Amino acid sequence: MVGKSQYDRVLDPVTFEVVRGGYNYISQRMFDALQHMSFTTIIYEIADFSVSIYDVNANLIGQNAGCPIHLGAMSWSTREIVKRFPNMKQGDAAVLNDPYAGGTHTPDVTIVMPLFSDDGRKAGYACARAHWIDMGGGGTGSQAWGTHIASEGFRIPPTMLMEGGKLNETLIRLWENQVRMPDRVRGDIMAQLGACLIAEREMRDLIRRVGFENAVVYGPKDVIGYTESIFRDKIRRLPDGVYEGVDFTESDGISGKTLEVHVKIIIKGDQIIVDFEGTSPLAEGAINSPRANTHGAVLYALLGTLAPELPLNEGLYRCVDIRVPEGCFLNAKWPYPTIGSTTHTATKIATAVWMALDKLFETADPEKAIGSTYGECNWYIAAVTDPRTGLPNLFSDLPAGGWGATGEHDGMNACNDPHIVSALLMSAEIAEQAHPVEWLQYEMRPDSGGPGKYRGGLGMIFKFRPLGDMLLSMETSRTKIGAPGACGGGRGAVQYVLRENPDGSYTTVMGREFTQAPQEPPEDWEDKWQVSLRADIKFERGSSFVLLTGGGGGWGDPLERDIEAVRQDVINGYVTPAGAEHDYGVIINPETYEVDIEATKRRRAELAADPTFRKRINGPRFDYLPLEQLVANRGLPLIVE
Repeated sequence: MVGKSQYDRVLDPVTFEVVRGGYNYISQRMFDALQHMSFTTIIYEIADFSVSIYDVNANLIGQNAGCPIHLGAMSWSTREIVKRFPNMKQGDAAVLNDPYAGGTHTPDVTIVMPLFSDDGRKAGYACARAHWIDMGGGGTGSQAWGTHIASEGFRIPPTMLMEGGKLNETLIRLWENQVRMPDRVRGDIMAQLGACLIAEREMRDLIRRVGFENAVVYGPKDVIGYTESIFRDKIRRLPDGVYEGVDFTESDGISGKTLEVHVKIIIKGDQIIVDFEGTSPLAEGAINSPRANTHGAVLYALLGTLAPELPLNEGLYRCVDIRVPEGCFLNAKWPYPTIGSTTHTATKIATAVWMALDKLFETADPEKAIGSTYGECNWYIAAVTDPRTGLPNLFSDLPAGGWGATGEHDGMNACNDPHIVSALLMSAEIAEQAHPVEWLQYEMRPDSGGPGKYRGGLGMIFKFRPLGDMLLSMETSRTKIGAPGACGGGRGAVQYVLRENPDGSYTTVMGREFTQAPQEPPEDWEDKWQVSLRADIKFERGSSFVLLTGGGGGWGDPLERDIEAVRQDVINGYVTPAGAEHDYGVIINPETYEVDIEATKRRRAELAADPTFRKRINGPRFDYLPLEQLVANRGLPLIVE
């Protein structure tokens, strides 16, 4: 344990900053290089990848997290490879994606390369992890949603990918034989290897500037110790205690069975203990989380809240003791499938952690409490039969939703979930250039943010049309009830996944059927509810995919929201006049946008005295506009050049 009073820096202040900045610069150069060299839109356009560097003992010293969920998980992968191949030489590199050997889910491919100085001394390791569009298996993009890991494609244990600068051609040929887009395999492998080679070049440059001892021996110890000491000081300022949070999955992809994530956050002195005792057992379906993934979700949830300004390195991790019981679905074992771990289960882990932290902040510092994000990645992978070639063309995206509000401001609108927050949304221009699709709608979803003194961020309405027949695999959640608020704030709206048929009608393909507020859903809605993790949903040519994503949870009493803020929300289209009345008690003329102050006072008094108001805003929340008004560009003719 390193406390601030115990931390003794070896390097002088100037050299320390040069070395610390050098580690960050190396990671940034790796990131830029990998993004520019990749062959696949999920990497170069969406940026679903991360890079990192380690010292000679495989301790993290620098990272650029394109996806924060990779934060802790990449260290597991690196250590697993170093353990398996401790004597890698210059020109060597190893690869893995095995969920049970340092990986997470099979599409996350990790390549590790040792770094050497100009005179041949080992200087550390570089790691590049990228989400591949497909690794084979029983469903598009490896989203089979089956009951065995074998359905999720090509699983690679720690394996030598390159030795002495020569690629393992046998492995590459096997890889190409397993996947749906074999023409991308070699290119994306070379992009990840290239990023690692960039790391070696930049590390050598740092060594030339400050010397081997400063860059490789003293630098890592000082940077890690510095970060650890600051984080421990932050933890000491928190009130000791036990804080609990719970979130749940709607489905495991096989049934509608709910699985719960139970977490206890124990603050004790300068240490945080995160204990998942009481979490549901291993799942039949593919939402089991390997230990590496579980650690990654905990760390980004904690660090993003408690220490967002600190450099990402091993010093942060030393302050957190994560305990995951054997036999629970956050500690996956062979052959339990894991495809939904990084996108689906991780969001539930993070939400449970944030809900526990909210209990800490609600007593110690309520303004730091935060409503939940929409809490889902909405990761889909589509395979469209290209009408020009007759071949399948695969692409993927992560449609965004709303973030939770805080005690200082509204939640952010239409942002990727925090664990993939650095990832980008696919642009219409790139999508239509690289894939046989038409982007038809990409806009804010009114009334989707959780009501509160500070409103939750809005979800979005997303619609695209394939130019050929399409198979779509997807995971989602929050279709039964939306993201919870904080300090009296309401929930975000539920999510919907629909197919717009060629005749303009709608078919629910996942989750619940569309309900328009203030109507109540039919009594048999749960009987009609469909599993929210599905593989290879069929969309015939001329139909469209429609997704209404959820909003973030609100913060504080919505009846205390500033009336002018509600009025501006209506003017901006964030809230409808009906939403202003029913969720905030504000009466606004829909034509002039003038507020009736006296009617507003009466309405707010009515809602404050109505016990069903709190129940309604904390239950499933629906849209005040009809589906036909929310969804644009219906019935457009399909034109394929």
